[in-house]
Amino acid sequence: MTRERIFATELPTFTTAVDIRVYDEQSLFGVYREAPDNGFSLIVVPAQSHTHQSFALNSLRYENVASRPLIGWVAGTPLTEIGKTTPKVFDGRDGHVYEDAAIVMHVALPQGKTADVGLINIFEPGEGDVLTFMADGFTAKEVLIGGVRRDFVEYVRETGLDTRLPLVADCHGAMVNISFQGVDEATGEMKFYAPVFKGVEYRHARPIGDYVETFTAQIPDGIDSRIAYSCNCILNYVHAGLEGRHTAGITGPFTFGEIAYQLLNQTLVYLTISDTSLADRLRIEDPLRRQYRFLETLIDTIPSPVFYKDTQGRYLGCNKAYAEFIGRPKAWIVGKTADKFLPPDIAEQQRQVDEEVLRSGARELQVELLDAAGKSRCVIIHKAAVYDASGRVAGLVGSLSDITESRLSEQRLAAAYENLQSAQKKLLQSQKMAAVGQLAGGVAHEINNPLGVILGFAQTVCRGLSEGDALSFPLKSIEREALRCRRLVQDLLVFSRTSSGEHFTETDVNDAIQASLSLLKPRAKIENVAINVVPANGLPRIRGNVNQLQQVLLNLAGNSMDAMPKGGRLDLLTRLSDKRPGHVEIVVRDTGDGIPEAIRSKVFEPFFTTKEVGKGTGLGLALVYEIVQKHGGAVELESEVGKGTTFVVSLPTENGE
Repeated sequence: MTRERIFATELPTFTTAVDIRVYDEQSLFGVYREAPDNGFSLIVVPAQSHTHQSFALNSLRYENVASRPLIGWVAGTPLTEIGKTTPKVFDGRDGHVYEDAAIVMHVALPQGKTADVGLINIFEPGEGDVLTFMADGFTAKEVLIGGVRRDFVEYVRETGLDTRLPLVADCHGAMVNISFQGVDEATGEMKFYAPVFKGVEYRHARPIGDYVETFTAQIPDGIDSRIAYSCNCILNYVHAGLEGRHTAGITGPFTFGEIAYQLLNQTLVYLTISDTSLADRLRIEDPLRRQYRFLETLIDTIPSPVFYKDTQGRYLGCNKAYAEFIGRPKAWIVGKTADKFLPPDIAEQQRQVDEEVLRSGARELQVELLDAAGKSRCVIIHKAAVYDASGRVAGLVGSLSDITESRLSEQRLAAAYENLQSAQKKLLQSQKMAAVGQLAGGVAHEINNPLGVILGFAQTVCRGLSEGDALSFPLKSIEREALRCRRLVQDLLVFSRTSSGEHFTETDVNDAIQASLSLLKPRAKIENVAINVVPANGLPRIRGNVNQLQQVLLNLAGNSMDAMPKGGRLDLLTRLSDKRPGHVEIVVRDTGDGIPEAIRSKVFEPFFTTKEVGKGTGLGLALVYEIVQKHGGAVELESEVGKGTTFVVSLPTENGE
């Protein structure tokens, strides 16, 4: 009722008995026990009274709460009287007024009739934090946010939470809304119009566009013929702009909120009276309910996410693990299709797979999904068709296997194996280089002395011959080839004598490049090769041997010019290494013929060469590799046949920065 009108609910004519009773806080626990075995009860209780609070907190534990339908109202006050006037309820038999008691009408139904309670909630949980309270009650001082204890009022203010929207949770199978009342400044507690419960996971509600449109779309057919209570409560009236608008044929506000089993703050509760006998219904439903509870408990113990759908792709249910993976309560998931919470491409893929499963019986696929925390997970989805007693397809069941960690382990194992192979190759190369170095040093020393004798006598005899002497040409040839052998011996000696720490000083790689240019430019000019130098400024110094570093540059650059017989461009760059922190890089890049992939792994081996006989010793790149290794660095190459080759020399800086 309001100041101007009284709203009446007409009872069905076939009821067999009506019993009106008054319950206070102490006696309210018997409200379901005293209800008729076959019938329903209508309740009205003053908002924020002790009786109201007791019912809201304890009714789920009342005897027969799940088997005897009860719906009704929490009576409020007009908007202008909030906080000024105490809500009241009236006993229509004698006009008695109650501020702290509930008036209940118990209505009995004849055999062949039975009552059921239905409800609608237009609010859905949003994507925000999971909130868990540490005690039951209409107020909360602290809350757990992802397991971390926080001051709730402080959290609401910091996050800018819109308190016009309720908290939403799946509470014992029903989607409940907890509306904010305000902050108690004296205690620092947040006050609610309905109680929160310990251990229940709440989320802030998702905003609603048009309240009435959303509400009306969910109203069941034939609502006008049922006993229904539409929640045109004060909060909805104020926050959803309901003035002058109709929901379920009622214009609000005239009350505070509705009741169905317990103070759930839904947006519609209604009573349906059907022609099924209560005894028949219980005889059919009780075994089914027991079996359903058993199966629900069973799948909830399965650690892997499990779900089941009808033939239209609507979710009929899921286990706790699936709800946690999706980040939605079970009650929210049920009745929806995958496109409501999966990306469009994944949802379409799932729809097509579902159709295939319904035709063929089973399917397995691997997809990338976002979990409740927004992290990408690699999952294998197993789906199989479900058949009814007649053998017809009734839906499908599916499960998710999260293979993210195992795939990461495989990737890490593959990377470790690749690193091990690389380390083994480097070790073999180092051992090979050491052995070749020892051999080269010994051979060079043995050859050097007789070679000096041959060269000395050849040069002496040549100086004593007259111009045009017949022996002049063969002796000049001996001298030329002896000089080539001496250069080879010198390379062998350099190769065998490189050692860690030998004449190492603080060195600027840019200076080493500049010092090498005077030796490179004459040949580059003759062979039509343009040299492009790009030194990085402010590079940290390295500790190295200047002469050996110049040898590295000369060998790499010389190798590049050999690969450009028709000319080209030679780039010499320096830079900080992105790949190896604490290293500088010398990059030598050409536009030559490139190195075929089949021989790239061999180019640093001693005496390996692709040049014509007499034009290469096969020691140039081997010497580069050996010098760089002695400097604690690394050398890598990238090449594409017909486009050129890039050598990257990485050297550690003096301070590792």
